[in-house]
Amino acid sequence: MSEQDKALEVAEERDGSAVVQLPEGEKSPQNTREDFSGDSDDADDSDDRDEGSENGSEGVSDSDPDREAIRAARREERQLKKQLQKARQTESQQLINSLKRQNEQMAERLAVLEKRTAGSDMARLDKAIEDGHLRLQYAKMSIKKATEIADGTGLAEAQEQWYEARRQVEALEALKKKAVTNQEASSVPKAPDPRLKRLASDWMARNDWYDPQGKDMDSQVTVKIDEALTAEGWDPTNEDYWEELDNRLTKYLPHRYNTRNDEKSSSSTRRPRSVVTGTGRENSRSAGGNEFRLSPERVRAIKDAGRWENIEERQKMIRKYMEYDRMNATRG
Repeated sequence: MSEQDKALEVAEERDGSAVVQLPEGEKSPQNTREDFSGDSDDADDSDDRDEGSENGSEGVSDSDPDREAIRAARREERQLKKQLQKARQTESQQLINSLKRQNEQMAERLAVLEKRTAGSDMARLDKAIEDGHLRLQYAKMSIKKATEIADGTGLAEAQEQWYEARRQVEALEALKKKAVTNQEASSVPKAPDPRLKRLASDWMARNDWYDPQGKDMDSQVTVKIDEALTAEGWDPTNEDYWEELDNRLTKYLPHRYNTRNDEKSSSSTRRPRSVVTGTGRENSRSAGGNEFRLSPERVRAIKDAGRWENIEERQKMIRKYMEYDRMNATRG
């Protein structure tokens, strides 16, 4: 049996992390890897200290020009990451403001149009009802006159005009009553569609970073895109709506969607199971030469994927994390 096939002993810690005991002779990638992910000044100092330590072990002076060039390149890379993050936040804020203005303008136009249409229709209806009542009065006067002069033909025609006028008035008044009832009904909040409630709950369960109150920028962007989709005519009771929402959020919130599986990326994703973080340094104790520490996020990701209880599947996931750390330890 090869070292790769041996079962790994795993001990969970109170903070949610876990320590993996590696087979004899196998070295943990966390023991030699460098942390390139820090953006703070402390991370810069840490990198410099690590490099100095490694140089010392290899007999290379800290003043080695190549080493200094590497350090300068890494500092420049960290600055570039900060600039990209700031630019992304600025773009997100601009998107929020743009969508907000568009929605406000659309809402104002729609409100004005509905008000004009409703008011115009109601005015025409009232005028038609008023004209109908005038025809009724005229028919009554014709009936009275025909009766006084004993004009049978005139009386019959007047009665026919009265019946027709009354029928029109009753129809117009019924139409007005229905219109008023519809307006009142539209102002009463409707119960949420059960399909919409289910799909929205499923989407929020997959995206636990989303705050319905919109207290963070990512959630505000999501709310505005959701409103834009609704304005475009997308039906939130259909799964296509939520797929399109994810597609658009992938563009504006790539840091929430840029890890579709554990093998390709270590950034945070919209599903806890895809979270791949932790270098071993953020834990209370560092991993030994033949120990590999799983961060709480990685442990949770394995459990959410349903692979923790299956020893073989759990070991595969751990090996993938180890391979990822080895690749990143040698990057640059």
